[in-house]
Amino acid sequence: MIGIVVPVYYEDENIENLLNEIERKIKNSKKVFIVYDVDEDPTVPVVSNLIGRYSFEIKLVKNKYGRGVAKAIKTGLEVSDTDAILVMMADLSDNLSIIDKMYEMIKNGYDIVCGSRYMKGGKQIGEPLIKKQCLVLPA
Repeated sequence: MIGIVVPVYYEDENIENLLNEIERKIKNSKKVFIVYDVDEDPTVPVVSNLIGRYSFEIKLVKNKYGRGVAKAIKTGLEVSDTDAILVMMADLSDNLSIIDKMYEMIKNGYDIVCGSRYMKGGKQIGEPLIKKQCLVLPA
């Protein structure tokens, strides 16, 4: 089973789209851990209303280390009880169609499988041109 850790902070407008895409594109058995920082986050009631509507389990988990994406990821990694763990952003910036292939690699003995939009054949979609540019200064 794949544990999908999703750190969120005010992702109430994106989270249902993400869960729909997970349902549609990831065929392997999965469990989603939505990790939030503060009780006031409007993502929490949206997720609460969506629990039970999907073929996979969704767990709402409060970030036990305070605030911030790194701390939320750490919390998610600690609470996951699955064979493999994937960290995914709620804004759909990740390519979900490759997740099943990545999980097959884990099942075939790989310890770590990483996808990157910066590898050969990868691409970054929706970022401003300035963010895509790299400036190299002489040493």
